[in-house]
Amino acid sequence: MEEIQQYINSICEVLNLENHVHFIGRIRAYDRAKDEITVQLRRGLSTPQGVLYHAPVKLHIEKNGEEIILLYGVLERCAADHWRIRLQRACAMAERRGSFRQPLRHISAVVQPIEETDVQEGAQDAPKEELCPIVNISLSGLCFESRQTYAVGSRLLISGLRVRPEGALYHFTCTVKRSTPQKKNAFHYGCAFDTLSARRQDALFQDLFALQVRGYNRK
Repeated sequence: MEEIQQYINSICEVLNLENHVHFIGRIRAYDRAKDEITVQLRRGLSTPQGVLYHAPVKLHIEKNGEEIILLYGVLERCAADHWRIRLQRACAMAERRGSFRQPLRHISAVVQPIEETDVQEGAQDAPKEELCPIVNISLSGLCFESRQTYAVGSRLLISGLRVRPEGALYHFTCTVKRSTPQKKNAFHYGCAFDTLSARRQDALFQDLFALQVRGYNRK
């Protein structure tokens, strides 16, 4: 894999095929003859020990914050300060981390206006909260479907959202940025998150990345 050389010194996540992170490392060397890379431990006191020889693993690399690179391989050496991995295949997902929108199916969350005035005037018997399908989500916002009429600029609380069954449970505050009419008197509301901590953003990214990988592997 001639292109691997360009990732020397890149920070990466080493994961198993179920997207559990083994450790955070840095790619230190690439042996072209053996098609092996050495990933040095970057955080923590030791890499996980006791992982089986030839266990399948994958590496997640972000290139310039714009392109997601996946390297698949098997474990050849499990030392305390580094792992050596024999590569099998690589793929690129050319999506910006911040702008990639993950479509969601059969996922709903509770939507609640933060202020009563956030429900547009004229809406009769508007509920204080409702369960709405989530159309898509990114690190900067989400889109949901509703038959209620919310004004652009409304602030909403989105709660009880789990992007994938094994993922984190999220609660967001967001602002409606656009409203698009749909069939059967419904609307799609595009919302931007008000604030998202770095820790919460990383958790959401892991969930979105896992869904993207799952979709890629089905192809």
